Amino acid sequence: KAPLQDPPVFDYKALDGQVLRRFLALPDDNLLVLGARRTPPVTSPTSNTSSGVTILTSVGFGELSSQYFAAAAQKLKPDILVALGDIPFGKPNPGRKRMDKMSGRTAVWLNDIIVGQRGLDKTTEQKEQFAIFAPVLPISVELQRFYLDQLGDEMRSEIQGLAIVSYVRFNTGLTSSRSPSSASQQTLESP
Repeated sequence: KAPLQDPPVFDYKALDGQVLRRFLALPDDNLLVLGARRTPPVTSPTSNTSSGVTILTSVGFGELSSQYFAAAAQKLKPDILVALGDIPFGKPNPGRKRMDKMSGRTAVWLNDIIVGQRGLDKTTEQKEQFAIFAPVLPISVELQRFYLDQLGDEMRSEIQGLAIVSYVRFNTGLTSSRSPSSASQQTLESP
């Protein structure tokens, strides 16, 4: 098993602070979106945990914790960050308990990113570093409504959009006055 070490992009120095953009040699006029999942997704042999998602890396499957992902976003500074979503790709339809866990975990992970972007000092006004897009989950209509209302109530000012994965069914009739329905929507699908 390969030893744990930071990826080379974390050691890269960029004078303008745009580490990932300069590391990839991406022009400034191209939109840089950072997310934890591949498109199309790869089915994981293990389930997500309460602290993170299971992803396929160059050395095999491993867990990506929400705190590590939030810290990586701070360092890499994408234009848009797609927050972690507890989406069990390749698994049969989740049961009611699993759907409850999915929405709860995703909300906690989204909050980790918001807190990471805001920093610990809440007395100073910090400039927004990247747009945060919340994932839409493949859960029942009632739980989706609850999840989107929760985002609207608690995180509306910090969320700039919704990430709709093409293989996730999304009921567009779920608008309410509190949900972030006026936010931008980004679809993640195979090119």
